[in-house]
Amino acid sequence: MANWNHLALEVLEHFWKPKWKKEALATYKGGEKFLNYKRDLIEPDRANEIKSRLRDLKLAIRKRDQEAIKEASKQLVGTCEHSLRSYRPPDALAENIEVLFVAIAVALGIRAYYLQPFRIPTGSMQPTLNGIIGHVEPDPSWKKPNIITQAFHKVTEGRTYVKKVADDDVVITYNNIKDRQFLWFFTKTDIRLSNGETVTVNGSKNAILSGLGLGERMGIMDEHGNYLRGARLKPIVVKEGEVIVQGWVDTGDLVLVDKFSYHFRKPRRGEVFVFETRGIEKIISDEKTKNQNRGSHYIKRLVGVPGDTLRVERPNLLINGKPAEEKGIKKVMSLKDGYEGYYNIDRFIDKSPEDPIGFETFLNEPSSTITLDEGHGKDQYFAMGDNSNNSSDSRYWGPVDEYLLVGPGLFTLWPFEHFGFIR
Repeated sequence: MANWNHLALEVLEHFWKPKWKKEALATYKGGEKFLNYKRDLIEPDRANEIKSRLRDLKLAIRKRDQEAIKEASKQLVGTCEHSLRSYRPPDALAENIEVLFVAIAVALGIRAYYLQPFRIPTGSMQPTLNGIIGHVEPDPSWKKPNIITQAFHKVTEGRTYVKKVADDDVVITYNNIKDRQFLWFFTKTDIRLSNGETVTVNGSKNAILSGLGLGERMGIMDEHGNYLRGARLKPIVVKEGEVIVQGWVDTGDLVLVDKFSYHFRKPRRGEVFVFETRGIEKIISDEKTKNQNRGSHYIKRLVGVPGDTLRVERPNLLINGKPAEEKGIKKVMSLKDGYEGYYNIDRFIDKSPEDPIGFETFLNEPSSTITLDEGHGKDQYFAMGDNSNNSSDSRYWGPVDEYLLVGPGLFTLWPFEHFGFIR
């Protein structure tokens, strides 16, 4: 019967440890940690004494003799304190700083090798993923919603409202609109007015120019936010009392990218994936031509793997002569839930003063095909946005080489309307 009582007590204390036992175990672990960390600085006889004190404490804990535990703990702490001439117990601040640095090191390790946060910069993956998109409000009498509605939309949709009316006559030029990073994951754009005042809007410069209509007013974009080739910049003149900018900006989804999987498996057709752009000449050329940063990483849907022959016959994407069977691609072709299918791009990019090199485009018409290289260290992948009619992707700048791949998109963290695994 005694054995059963002893066993029941052991089980109970395993799940609900009394205070005296928690403190005793903490002292024991502290002694072990001290011995292991300072072993090279402790004299051998002192090390043996600490081991002896540890055995005494462990035996007292096993016997549940609280008086013996107090004495053994006192002896262990005293022995440790006198084992090093310069030793003093670490204070709470030092321990917290140590924990903070360990946490930072772990987080950096995870980011480097396993998971990396990534902000969706454009609307090319809608409606699967939201990019940073501006929406201009043309009505001069429009007012921002009340503060509660704004807060709700901020949390659920990542939406920020903006309305700025000129206090006096001002001029806005392209070079005085600049974006910057805020807290690593957020982008803000500063619009500096000719009177020295600065209007700050959440979102990238491109989103502000295209979505809030500033690019169209400057003559460099059409009404849909697309850049006009060869257009001349003109300043925006705003009279006192007129609207400088108004509307709202939806932030891009914050997603986690799995940087680990592609070390152990091949990329799969149909999944959303992230890749570097440093080796894609057309993207680099666009950066120089438009004098803007397009980002060092893109996120698209992987629609073609090495050896595939692709053809677009709207709304379908044909792979090796048949409509794609992968769930993610079929979702785009379904013409449901906001998806519009796949488009041909309908043209070639010719040589011009703005684009002196000239680049061929792909899948321009229903009869156009492309076959992706396979083997010999030159595996190629084809990337397309789910918002095919408004996506800069492999149709414009060609296949993505395998060495540029980062990993599949794993999880959307924010805003909450898209929270969950990426499909």
